[in-house]
Amino acid sequence: MTEVVSDDCDFVSPISGGVFVSGLLQHWPTPISAVLCLCTAQEMRRARGYGYPDPFFHDGIEDYAWRPIPDDPAAVPSVGWLDETASLVHGWRKSGRRVLIHCAAGISRSPTVAAAYLMRKFEWSAGDALQHVRVGRPVVRPNAGLLHLLDQYEALIRERPARAGR
Repeated sequence: MTEVVSDDCDFVSPISGGVFVSGLLQHWPTPISAVLCLCTAQEMRRARGYGYPDPFFHDGIEDYAWRPIPDDPAAVPSVGWLDETASLVHGWRKSGRRVLIHCAAGISRSPTVAAAYLMRKFEWSAGDALQHVRVGRPVVRPNAGLLHLLDQYEALIRERPARAGR
């Protein structure tokens, strides 16, 4: 189970031109204009108990999406979920949004989604995308289930014809 409060992970990491990754935060950093929350409802309740604000409170944020996934290698979402979520981040970036992707600690789930966004945008391999995410956030350690999901996503991307204007 992911610990909600961690001194090592309580920071926002720049990943790639307007995309940032973090764990739970005391407040939304500026100038973030879109937030993707991957926390489960249980994590959000526990965070409020530690004094964190309600992650559903997003005053001043133009776009907000809640796509909860558990931090459990045996309960990973589908490759379709990952593709839709990476596409959401990509769409926000194309419209000029500065995007924060967060989970409870910013170690496994949010870096995985950031890597998927990079794979989609640049047609990178899972390994190359994760390496890039680790440059901005060295604590990245996706669980085994999410690593396998990134491999599946890489295969999905490789099957698609090249698209102009990614």
